Amino acid sequence: MNPGRQMLELVGNLTFERDVSPDEFWSGAFAIAVAALGKLPEAQREAALANIECGNLREAVDVFIARCAALEQSKRRLQ
Repeated sequence: MNPGRQMLELVGNLTFERDVSPDEFWSGAFAIAVAALGKLPEAQREAALANIECGNLREAVDVFIARCAALEQSKRRLQ
């Protein structure tokens, strides 16, 4: 399993024992992103940061949301 899939599974299985504010949620997500980017070699880290800065993060989030919606719709059809 690749690191991206591993991180996604860890976060995907995350449950909160109390209500979490948007600021707390973002803070946690930001910490994960910082830690992951910080582990990359400098050249790869700089390339990843450049991709984020030019809008690829927003595009990736949009794709993720669309995939989640399609998966949910597919699950509903099977019921």
